[in-house]
Amino acid sequence: MILKNAKMTKYNEGRLLALSKGRSSQDSCYLREVKTNDLPEWVMARQSDNLFEAFPIIDNRIICLLKNDTVLEVDLKECLEEVPKLYTVLSNERLLSTLKVDAGGYGVSINESIYIEKRVLLNKGIIIPIYAQVFKDFAKHCVVNTAEACSILECTRQNLSHLIKTDVLHPLKEGWRENVFLKGEITGGDMLQ
Repeated sequence: MILKNAKMTKYNEGRLLALSKGRSSQDSCYLREVKTNDLPEWVMARQSDNLFEAFPIIDNRIICLLKNDTVLEVDLKECLEEVPKLYTVLSNERLLSTLKVDAGGYGVSINESIYIEKRVLLNKGIIIPIYAQVFKDFAKHCVVNTAEACSILECTRQNLSHLIKTDVLHPLKEGWRENVFLKGEITGGDMLQ
């Protein structure tokens, strides 16, 4: 009944938390909105190497974009010792395409069941420049249009337009009928802040 009232078909604790505006029926704790500019400097420094976006490329490798403008290439085979479950997804393009950055940028998950911590990615990754083919792979996996953004957020175009006007979402490119967004901004925790 709770899911039906929330217009949800399956349980999603993050969405339920957002719908309740951070209030829990289990205790007296709640979440409150904090603007990024209001965070203490030590928190900002600690989060500067958090992930902003990640996407798979060829040969079981992924590209991680960090908030400090660093780009890492990580060979997932190098992470097997720390994350043995990765063996099940290597060379499986369909599963690797489920790669996403977790809320806050502290790691990535594959198929919502395999988690790789930021620490592992930073230790195993190498800093690289962006090349044309890498950018194409990025665009294929991480860029969404207005219709896709509405589908992900389960909202109307009017709601999406309101999110842009209120500076919650920031299109990469604005058009008369369509905008283009980073999928990480649509699906990530930063949009809820």
